[in-house]
Amino acid sequence: MGRTYRRNLGLMLLTGCLALIFMMGLSSAQENKSHLFRILERGVLRVGTSGDYKPFSFVVPKADVEKGREAKRDVDSRLSNKTGDQVLIGYDIDAAKKLAEDLGVKLEFVPFEWRNLIAGLVADKYDIAMSGITIRLERAKAVAFSEPYILIGSSPLVRKEHEKRFRSWQDVDRPGVRLVVTLGTSNDQIVSKRFKRADIKRITAPASTVAELLADRADATITDNIAAVMQVQDHPEDLHAVNPRHPFEKDFFGYPVQQGDQTWLN
Repeated sequence: MGRTYRRNLGLMLLTGCLALIFMMGLSSAQENKSHLFRILERGVLRVGTSGDYKPFSFVVPKADVEKGREAKRDVDSRLSNKTGDQVLIGYDIDAAKKLAEDLGVKLEFVPFEWRNLIAGLVADKYDIAMSGITIRLERAKAVAFSEPYILIGSSPLVRKEHEKRFRSWQDVDRPGVRLVVTLGTSNDQIVSKRFKRADIKRITAPASTVAELLADRADATITDNIAAVMQVQDHPEDLHAVNPRHPFEKDFFGYPVQQGDQTWLN
């Protein structure tokens, strides 16, 4: 009887171990399932976006979209604060809509702050980020990027009254110049690398850098040349883009996703 008991106990333990191994394998398989299949099962594509970066992801009054035109938006409006009277638009917003349409799923936009862009992606708060995002080595260490889709460059955006004072980025990097930049962006990294003498102030949204300029709390900011041109179009009497056709540093934009998911990346 003792041997029978021990044999039965051994079988029970073996069965339990096999069941545990099976469940662990099942759990691991579910965890390792590509985002593509999760999206299709969920029926929703979650896209992280900032809602503050014209012309790629920004908010405008709904009435202006319905009229078929874009009006100047409040430079402090944020995706997280948008109401039923505001609409999210932009090049990457259109791309997100097309991606969801091709997948045959619904689309959900998830707001992020630039400083938390990569952390949100790693934490699986969204499946992909689409908001005019520069492909940089520091980011590529934590996430994977799609193929580049646009070449972008960095240019100073200054107050119109300083048009003759600032003719290059070197003119901006001088003692006493109040330089404002968005925390966590690629331009923040560029400023850290290149600008050694200007008085640097870091804030949390590209729209706010423009607000700082318009309120005369800053003399200049560093932004992407396309964004600089768009802001001058919105504020021709107040702002000036310095050499936007000849940016002092160039990068590519891409769409980041979690690492190790080649099926979704493809």
